[in-house]
Amino acid sequence: MISRTLHQKVIAMRRYNLNVTLYQFGLFIALGSLTMVTLNLILSGDSTTPKQEPTMLQSIQKQKVR
Repeated sequence: MISRTLHQKVIAMRRYNLNVTLYQFGLFIALGSLTMVTLNLILSGDSTTPKQEPTMLQSIQKQKVR
């Protein structure tokens, strides 16, 4: 026969394990999302590479194309 205290300990451990599992899942999702966003910013080069601006005036460029 199982005593009441042993049964309560089993239920408490199940809840603890569920809470730890949910915490780990949330942490995994948060870190994974942050990593993907960071890698996209780094690989796009927008944050490190300056954009090239045309050195000639647009009116001069249009005349060369014609």
